[in-house]
Amino acid sequence: MADHTTLPHRFFLSISLLSILTVSQPDLTKELVSLRSSSESGVIRLSDNTVSKFITSVSTPRPYSLIIFFNSVDLNSTPLQEFRREFAFVSASFIANNNNRSDVANKVFFCEIDESSDSEAFGLFGIQFLPQICLVDPLMENLQDKTGRMEEEDVDGTAESVVEFIESRTNLTVGPLHRPPLLSKTQISVIVALIAISTPFLIKKVLKGETVLHNSRVWLFCTVLVYFFSVSGTMHNIIKGMPMFVRDHEDSNKLVFFYKGENFQLGAEGLSVGLLYNVVGLLLAYVTNALVRVRSVSGQRVFMMLAMVVSLLAVKKVVYLNSWKTGYEIQTFNFYTMAETNKGRSEEEVARAFVNHYYHLFDNDRSSLSTLYNPTSLLTFEGQKIYGVEDIFNKLKQLPFDQCRHLISTVDSQPSSMAGGCGGILVFVSGSIQLHGEDHPLRFSQTFHLVPLPQGSFFIQNEMFRLNYG
Repeated sequence: MADHTTLPHRFFLSISLLSILTVSQPDLTKELVSLRSSSESGVIRLSDNTVSKFITSVSTPRPYSLIIFFNSVDLNSTPLQEFRREFAFVSASFIANNNNRSDVANKVFFCEIDESSDSEAFGLFGIQFLPQICLVDPLMENLQDKTGRMEEEDVDGTAESVVEFIESRTNLTVGPLHRPPLLSKTQISVIVALIAISTPFLIKKVLKGETVLHNSRVWLFCTVLVYFFSVSGTMHNIIKGMPMFVRDHEDSNKLVFFYKGENFQLGAEGLSVGLLYNVVGLLLAYVTNALVRVRSVSGQRVFMMLAMVVSLLAVKKVVYLNSWKTGYEIQTFNFYTMAETNKGRSEEEVARAFVNHYYHLFDNDRSSLSTLYNPTSLLTFEGQKIYGVEDIFNKLKQLPFDQCRHLISTVDSQPSSMAGGCGGILVFVSGSIQLHGEDHPLRFSQTFHLVPLPQGSFFIQNEMFRLNYG
């Protein structure tokens, strides 16, 4: 966490100055108090106009401080909105705990800026990630100064983290949090009365075996529901707070239900895949439990063929969605076997086929490169020696770029006798790497020693990589 030890002192210096200087903007403070009183939680909604009115157009030192929560309703993010509610709890608690201290309560105001309608204000503050909370103290002039912001690692979505942020930056005491109870006293009284009235009837039903829990169809439905709950990733969506959909950044009227990219999954994606799995599971259950009771053999065969076709289409759709989302494609290429090489294919052809395959995987599905190594493989990467499949894979995975494109200039190869005279190949490659977002490609050289396996395929025994500078 960055050092913010000077912030509390600056805050109190501002307050001291305000007590000495004659405030020239008393109406602004009164207007903020009025806006706060009209909000149930005390959080003031700032627009582009009010940001100018209360912040950028007011000379320093201002007669107040603002604690701003940056939000975006269009993201449809459950964790973000839950954090927004936690922020509101802190605001309401601060006001309630300092209700009799106007000298404190009227110097600090809790505010909110929403990106969906006030994007210009987001630009003024230079907000790059959400959620974000910023303290605008009376002396702040540069709104993009990050010293007044909540550290990204401290944003855990709880009211307690907001309280810690405020108290560490201002030396003010928020006081105990006032969370609304889950149920009011009236609701609790009604629930208790209903339980007391229904208990004798429930006991009677249980003794006679006439409850819902005694119905086998209910258990069957629950089994299907649990299966759907599992395969659709619903638990993942609940824990991570994943939204069902998001709004398109380019067109706010358009909803996005399927997001292309393996680092983020929407709830609609999991429900779609879960539905397809459920179709296959229910067809399998019907075929194995109900179809066998059908007397017509022709009917059994027709339904069996129909079930197979529907299941095949469902599985095909699941594979397609997975490939579309992750960019992974099933590779049909195999290295030329030793037998094929002896049938007239030269090591140049094998080397060229390997190079095409290797860099296609590197640029499109880097994780699949691990299949090209074995436990004895050795990679020398910019002078660093790395042994074995796992360490080599981790090195390739941790490279400081995600997207790139290799442009191959030359491929040279030689037969290798180091594999006991059984068809090893030495491959030397030169070319350039175009990194995503970079204007100039990087020149590189790379050497591979391909060694055949008994079953006929090749693996990378040795590999060396260097960037070419100058």
